[in-house]
Amino acid sequence: MARKFCVLTVGRAGSTSLMESLEKIPGLAVPRTNVESEDNELVHPRHVKRHAGEYGKLVKRKISTQPELIDAFYEVNDSAEYAGFKSMPNRHRDFAAFASRKDIQFITLQRRDLASTAASFHRANETGTWRRHGEPRPDTWTFDVPRDGERVKENVRYILQSQRLLDAIPGAIRLFYEDLCDPKYAAAELDRFFGRPVRLLDPRPATSGRSYVTNWEDFQRFVTAAAKQVAATKGAAEPAAAAPGRGAARPRGAASGARAQAQAVRRRSAASGRVFYAWELGMDLGHLLRFLNPALQLRERGHEVVFAVRDLSNAESTLGHRGFPLMQAPIWIANVTGLPKVTISYAEIALRYGFISYPGLKALVKAWRELFRYVRPGLVLTDHSPTALLAARSLGLRHAPIGSGFFNPPLTNPLPSMRYWDKVPAERIAQPDQAATQIANRVLADLGGAPLKSMADLFRADENFLCTFPELDHYPNRGKAQYWGPTFEMEQGVEPKWPEGEGKRIFAYIKPRYRDFEDLLKALRDSDARVLVFAPGITKEHMDKYGSKRMVISREPLKLKAMIRDCDLVLCHGGPGTVTAALLAGVPLLIMPTQLEQLMSSRRVAQQNAAIVVMKAKPTGGKENPAAGEPPAEGKEAEKPTDYGRLIKQLLTDEKYRAGARAFAKKYERFSQAGQSRAIASRVEQLLQS
Repeated sequence: MARKFCVLTVGRAGSTSLMESLEKIPGLAVPRTNVESEDNELVHPRHVKRHAGEYGKLVKRKISTQPELIDAFYEVNDSAEYAGFKSMPNRHRDFAAFASRKDIQFITLQRRDLASTAASFHRANETGTWRRHGEPRPDTWTFDVPRDGERVKENVRYILQSQRLLDAIPGAIRLFYEDLCDPKYAAAELDRFFGRPVRLLDPRPATSGRSYVTNWEDFQRFVTAAAKQVAATKGAAEPAAAAPGRGAARPRGAASGARAQAQAVRRRSAASGRVFYAWELGMDLGHLLRFLNPALQLRERGHEVVFAVRDLSNAESTLGHRGFPLMQAPIWIANVTGLPKVTISYAEIALRYGFISYPGLKALVKAWRELFRYVRPGLVLTDHSPTALLAARSLGLRHAPIGSGFFNPPLTNPLPSMRYWDKVPAERIAQPDQAATQIANRVLADLGGAPLKSMADLFRADENFLCTFPELDHYPNRGKAQYWGPTFEMEQGVEPKWPEGEGKRIFAYIKPRYRDFEDLLKALRDSDARVLVFAPGITKEHMDKYGSKRMVISREPLKLKAMIRDCDLVLCHGGPGTVTAALLAGVPLLIMPTQLEQLMSSRRVAQQNAAIVVMKAKPTGGKENPAAGEPPAEGKEAEKPTDYGRLIKQLLTDEKYRAGARAFAKKYERFSQAGQSRAIASRVEQLLQS
């Protein structure tokens, strides 16, 4: 029995080239296999009667309707391995019934560039050049509103309405012409369906209207205005919000308009293969690199990953140069007063970053919703992003938190105290949870989404990618949970080169704003060890003062993989990537946490007898990462001067720390980052396809 398929296109999107490529697959039948057929369009209005007569002869019965003709085509080619034809929504008298057929795998083919699509339609109508195979147009055209405006508007209306119909087909394989034109592009779902790689026979860059429309900017503005007019017309799509390059459909009212928008975004996102990665709070490279390897895996499988990040300063060097689309995440920058100085729970962090203000939180959520409406994600992954979680909930999008235990608190009501080593009154924990929940529910009442019973409901999602080990979970009393293992990047940065000579090897990742920064550098310089220091933002004066033949200081990240395996000791502030890399290599640590998140995790490392933890009241220059809570203070002892030289010597000579780190490494010696990346990518793909 043949596997049935149908390529559905708006037009001007490379469907001819795709069908010609599919025809080369052995055992695949198209209408041209049986009859003379223009572009393998079985129900083309100019040829449908002829096709009905010819297929009627082949099946030996009269064919009177389109469904009968389609069934006859598949019947005639039932012995083939694959059988399919090309079509368009406007070719079908009852497209809804056709598109709901479960026995046919629909493959939709569109183009993201609305203006170029409209220009191509216009020139094809004017010149009769309908089949082009992507080559540049030999002619030019000057758009004239009085002469061409109405025809272009009709083309835009047709394109957007057709896109709406294609977007609504459940379970379709969704392709874009711009992707197929890239020789390196692989559509994973398409390849799986046909059991082999499917590529255009002669892929060429998509022809932009800019190359032949002499007044291109004027034409683009006209098309954008026409798209907005179509979107505002009853019965038209909101397609502009569905993909880059289209205009924007606007909700027309308060709650009802927001819910209509939510329904439109949810419908368009449901079958999308696009992943939206959101990073809202926190600092440092870990947030940028956490999902890099799974993202690369997903892209190889044909999925697009879009990143919205808090800090774009390092985004190009980590993500952008690899071809991932980048956006600025909506973030809260206002100062919040009236909250306790000491942070107790994740609910209080949420209050500090928007959940204390109804209009402020609503604005943040609406900003995230606009990004979702533009990108049309099939899944939203949130890295320390509470308002992105709330926005995804308000739209009914599939979503999942990802990150360490700190970003994924246990699902208790109320959210538990982060200071698990202290006794905290119950009302002190409950009050911020109730306050944040109340504000969040006011926003949800306006914009849509099920209300929260408590802040824990914010983290009840389609999946929770808890990326750590149980021993390093920030919450030691979490209870039953699935741990995916840590995500960190070992190859980001420059190649390290250890100073020559003999002696132990120490790697230090320390921040210049740390209060004892110079004390640390001096202790490292005066040790008998060979030292590599990564100190982002360090001044030239400090580099000249403390650098030596035995201590190399870098402003650039150093590749951990080549360095950690030769290390005897690691100094850091407790970032999960550095800590985990050291422990998996069996290397003990000296950890100097500068905020609550690092304090929570470093205490867990100390419990493994793999580290010494130094507590300080505050880093120089104020808070290093307010989103993770205020810097730790551990009583009066926190103010005593620290003898870093003694601690470094203790960690290098006391075998219990090396033994603790090696025991951890032995337990997880089978852990593979490559395997973890594949597992996360596979689960993400399942969520996209569910």
